[in-house]
Amino acid sequence: MNSHPLKGTFQPEELRSLQKIYNEITPQRRNP
Repeated sequence: MNSHPLKGTFQPEELRSLQKIYNEITPQRRNP
């Protein structure tokens, strides 16, 4: 499965870290 090069490049743990950082750098738009 070579649909996306990024898929499989990052480990689940790294993905969680990136997701956390992404949530920190991105503005919180959940609250109205």
